[in-house]
Amino acid sequence: MYSPEISTKIFRLNKSIKKRFPFITFCIWRQAWINEFSQHIASIGILIIDVERDIAESVYNHLREANSAVFYKPGKELLQDYIIGLDYSLLIRPLVSEAPLQEIRGVKTVTIEKLLVDAYCDSEFEFLHGMEIEHVFDSAFSRYSVNISKLQRYADRKKRKTEILDLIESLTPNKLQEKSTGL
Repeated sequence: MYSPEISTKIFRLNKSIKKRFPFITFCIWRQAWINEFSQHIASIGILIIDVERDIAESVYNHLREANSAVFYKPGKELLQDYIIGLDYSLLIRPLVSEAPLQEIRGVKTVTIEKLLVDAYCDSEFEFLHGMEIEHVFDSAFSRYSVNISKLQRYADRKKRKTEILDLIESLTPNKLQEKSTGL
């Protein structure tokens, strides 16, 4: 079962957001968690906070009060030219509805399925494309139990289901069948 380490900084951010916005759905995670699955270790200091779309901008404004490097839906150029080079930054993004989340020690965070789909789809992970994203998927499937139904549903919400399933099938043709049938 995939269970990433929740840092003190994540605990503090979680507490701050919950205190100010007690009834919203959000998750906090580190972009660097992808390093566990990649061949090349990226030096990444980005914390990602996926928040309900209607309240995301308010959460951004709240976090800007205490943090200087907070970005709301940054574009590809801003990511490449500025954010990636920072030691620490917060990215506020709209949470895709029905995203697979898990709770670890009181903090909502990503499941392995969300991590993989976001790594494949989102510009924050563009550095993984090509052979590296293939290695990430293969490594994740080798180390953890990946729920194909959850992954498919979330990939479909991000309109990349076919591409991701093709990638999985090309890397692990037997694993996809085994996991789909529960063998």
